[in-house]
Amino acid sequence: MPGMDPDVIDRLAGVEPGSPLDAIRHRRPDARTQAQASYRALFAPEIPGEVTAIERFAAAAFVAGLHGDAETAAFYAAGLAASGASAELRRAI
Repeated sequence: MPGMDPDVIDRLAGVEPGSPLDAIRHRRPDARTQAQASYRALFAPEIPGEVTAIERFAAAAFVAGLHGDAETAAFYAAGLAASGASAELRRAI
């Protein structure tokens, strides 16, 4: 259900519920909500158009890898796998 998915920034930044950083993020609920909405618009749009989820997650995993961010690359690689990407594509990323 939209709005009920885990917060991507919290997940990738390791923000623990009740932590000081969590408290800071809660002071800006609109920013938090809009950042999560941006993630959903990119990776689970209501109208996906011609770009598949596989293509979206592949690009994100590849770019995160280029930046040397293994944890973020793994996060997007998991989305890639969940989207039904072939093992060959997952290995290539």
